Amino acid sequence: PMWNRLLPPLDTNTKERGRGSLITRQDRYRLVLQPEDSSVLSTVKRAVANAESIQEALSPEAWATLSYLRTLFQRARFKTDVSDEECARVALRLTAEVTRSVPQFFAIANRTMLGDDGWRFCEVGEKLERAIITANAVGAISKILIQHPQPSDIQLSALLRLLGTRDAYRRIFQTRAEPTAVLEVLWQHPEAPRSVLRCL
Repeated sequence: PMWNRLLPPLDTNTKERGRGSLITRQDRYRLVLQPEDSSVLSTVKRAVANAESIQEALSPEAWATLSYLRTLFQRARFKTDVSDEECARVALRLTAEVTRSVPQFFAIANRTMLGDDGWRFCEVGEKLERAIITANAVGAISKILIQHPQPSDIQLSALLRLLGTRDAYRRIFQTRAEPTAVLEVLWQHPEAPRSVLRCL
């Protein structure tokens, strides 16, 4: 349910379904592989296209990681007629590879790239993207918090985990998740890795 509040529509041709959903395996498969915007596939394509525009500034080792992701998704073609089991298997495999490869790219680039304009461009893009995602997430849950001022610890912990901030929250506050503290760590805490303040 938390994901469903944060996601854009999965398919513009199914307006009756409302906002994007992760309820079924088919939904998760479309979120990963459908060619339109807002899928993992389209995000990887945009990242590779951006990297190609500054490829002369990327180290060969860093480029190899992006090239691997591009090849991976070129081989995994979107299918309209696919079983639930296949949807689950493909979505899990591809998301696991992306989750592993993205931090690998930045770690390799940090060790192999010249710290010039090309590298600073990558850093600025990463921080802006983090700030936008965090701000959108805070905006998405603000209406929920107004309607339900006391959400459960499980719901807030799920949000923190989605944004990669749960462990940081626990180290900073050492308490169960509370709305005010969650908003602080996501919006204005100077040491939280995904806070809008730190990213900007």
